[in-house]
Amino acid sequence: MEECRLAPVVIVNKTFSYSELPFLYQAVDAFVLPSRGEGWGLPLLEAMATALPTVGTNWSGNTEFMKEENSFLLNYQLRNVSSRKKSSSSSPHLAWREQEEEEEARHMWAEPSLGHLVEILQLVRTDPEERGRRGREGRRQVASRFSHRAVA
Repeated sequence: MEECRLAPVVIVNKTFSYSELPFLYQAVDAFVLPSRGEGWGLPLLEAMATALPTVGTNWSGNTEFMKEENSFLLNYQLRNVSSRKKSSSSSPHLAWREQEEEEEARHMWAEPSLGHLVEILQLVRTDPEERGRRGREGRRQVASRFSHRAVA
């Protein structure tokens, strides 16, 4: 693989039980979740708790605990969620559909920047000191703010 300059990528097509997750986190070099939105982002928080360098979109619930000093935050652009075409019918029976389409047009999500993701992954790969520093700081902050003792 090194001759071809390919990254050592392994695809695992299975569902992990909760008890298997620590082994998965130990087997990887970084945790990357470029999502369009997170209610909270528990997988990101769990990865940070293990001191893994963690990459996530700089938008939505995960920004409560993901900061520049403890993780790698992806740039994004807000986009409309709806991808359906508007109805062309003007039937009064379809007025509910037009109202639904107008409501959908107001819903937004983040579209993570692919170019910025590539930059971050290159940084994570080539700068072990920064990768380690942010990973350790992520673990420290998660333990101090979100441990059982801290939230009880």
